Amino acid sequence: IRLCIESHLHLFHNNLDAFGVFINEAIELINKTSDKDVFGLMKEYEQGWMDLFNEGIKTGEFDKDKDYKIIVKGIFGMLNWSYRWYHVKSGHSLKEVSEVFSDLILNGIGEKTVNMKIEELENLKN
Repeated sequence: IRLCIESHLHLFHNNLDAFGVFINEAIELINKTSDKDVFGLMKEYEQGWMDLFNEGIKTGEFDKDKDYKIIVKGIFGMLNWSYRWYHVKSGHSLKEVSEVFSDLILNGIGEKTVNMKIEELENLKN
């Protein structure tokens, strides 16, 4: 997972012009004007991530009761949105950003809330 996150960020940021257009334009339009099946490539890429998580479930590394389709889409959102805020002059390398993202995805942000459900967190507010 860590390597996939780092690879995604490097590919994305080393091809920022193309990916910037891809993120900002209607994917349907890109698919119609491209000689590649953009939707098919996206599904194939997403399935690769799902395969990684499914393998982790089989080996016991990941919880089988999570919705990994949503998790993968959330990961893509986090990684892809970095084009809006990341710059090499930010003081962080892509390697550092990928490590922070990896730790967040694989370990969460804190022991107290890791196993709490939304309802339990809501009760803390009241």
